[in-house]
Amino acid sequence: MSAPDLSNAEMLDFHAVSGGQPTVRLKLSDGALIEVKVGILEVWRSGTDPATGYPSYVIKSQLFNRLIDVPKALRRPVTVEKRGGTGFA
Repeated sequence: MSAPDLSNAEMLDFHAVSGGQPTVRLKLSDGALIEVKVGILEVWRSGTDPATGYPSYVIKSQLFNRLIDVPKALRRPVTVEKRGGTGFA
């Protein structure tokens, strides 16, 4: 499948009409709990679907992941590498 031709596409303003940004919590098989949120960045109307006559839309989105909980058995000690100097250039 090729990328849609956006040369004549129109960027549309939008707002969430229910619930804001969708969020899903996933319990992983190792016991960790993560949260995934979909961020909608842009919406473009890119023409019309010739099979249905309906408008075609392109959605630019990004996933945001957040670690909610990790079992103690998966945690490791933090090691900090010491460097010389003050850390300022």
